[in-house]
Amino acid sequence: MTPTLFGVLTAALGLLLLWRGSTVAMLQTVMALSLMGGSAAIVLTSLGGSTVQPAILALAFLVVRCLAPQPGQGYRLAQGMRDLAPLILFALYGAIGAFILPRLFAGSIYVTPLRPIPTGYLYAAFPLAFSPQNITSAVYLISTLLAATCAYVAVRRAPDSAPIARTAGVIAVVHAGLGLSSVVLANTAWASALKFVRNGNYAQLDQTVDGMARMTGIFPESAVYASYGFIWLV
Repeated sequence: MTPTLFGVLTAALGLLLLWRGSTVAMLQTVMALSLMGGSAAIVLTSLGGSTVQPAILALAFLVVRCLAPQPGQGYRLAQGMRDLAPLILFALYGAIGAFILPRLFAGSIYVTPLRPIPTGYLYAAFPLAFSPQNITSAVYLISTLLAATCAYVAVRRAPDSAPIARTAGVIAVVHAGLGLSSVVLANTAWASALKFVRNGNYAQLDQTVDGMARMTGIFPESAVYASYGFIWLV
């Protein structure tokens, strides 16, 4: 496990907010760090170089904050688990299935690998087998569940939802601005700055055809950038 510069900064910010910040401030931090979808806070060398994003690391501090003893916290957690029951079932099924199903159906079907292969053949497929990506998928599912539960608790605890709404608005504007800058300033020094932030072990795609660049911002590639933007800009 190797921490990166972004991991050290995220951990320092998380510790500071645990000491002096509120649950809402911690939630706002997780929301803001979700912009760094192409970044790595921690590199898991034992899992083939899988990376932990800054928002996932910050989420750990948010979970600690939500589990800390506070008046009415147990009631809010219980209510959140009841209202989020469909998500809980989905996340648990997906996380457990990520470990069991690849072994149960091993070799019975062919699947496209999530990581690029040395040959670079676009339509390459391999027999189904358990891989580090199954662990990564399970972690993302459980993280989604934890994020939803903690957000529920934070919002129910907050006296006013306006700060959270303002944070969402700022995220949307920053995300759009980073996307536009990745196209307009594609061949400038700014592109190198964006690549510095995109330090995750993902397929970092900068696709340009006849001088026209696809919009990526600081995300790994255009499709992820667009899906993230869809959520906030709606």
